[in-house]
Amino acid sequence: MPAPERRAAIHRMEFALDLYLKALATRDHEKDTGHLSVEAYRRLNQLRMLLGWVIELQHNHSRMLKHEPMEVYESAMNECELHCETFYYVAFRFLNVLQCLPGLHGCRCKPIADIRHNLIEHAENQTKGIMFNAFSWGSFDDGPVIKPVLGGDPPRTVDRGLYVNLADLSVAVCNAVKRYLGRDVELPNDAEWRDDAASG
Repeated sequence: MPAPERRAAIHRMEFALDLYLKALATRDHEKDTGHLSVEAYRRLNQLRMLLGWVIELQHNHSRMLKHEPMEVYESAMNECELHCETFYYVAFRFLNVLQCLPGLHGCRCKPIADIRHNLIEHAENQTKGIMFNAFSWGSFDDGPVIKPVLGGDPPRTVDRGLYVNLADLSVAVCNAVKRYLGRDVELPNDAEWRDDAASG
């Protein structure tokens, strides 16, 4: 997945959130949601920042592996792993905030929840089949992978890659907004999203 398409997934969620909040403002709700909408935007912006850092580190992956001392490469890998793990924590919180908003209680993304819970938060629990601490960050198509080496037969949670999970998150958010609005969310076509993401 090229970098502009990864960033486009963030743009889609932001666009859907804008549509949702505009519609919410026209409907009567007893619950004060101002603080939740502010946090939702803040978490989405944090996801954008984390994604940008991961993309930048991956862009330099091959160069560092070939031309930098091993300690420099390992430091960059540790930084990338930190950003990825933080991404899942923030994404999980983002979903929790959305679930507290009227009509979005069904906004869930299983890959985000499973990776945060099984591969990061409770990775030492071998009953979930996770036995090895590892991190892979060389896949430019699917994205970095948490715990690519798994135990268990079969493993209960498999990370398909950060960019694949980001796409699933974007679909989950947009679908939740569609259900609330009762119609399809009209998004610009993919070419327009890629151009906007590339310039943003």
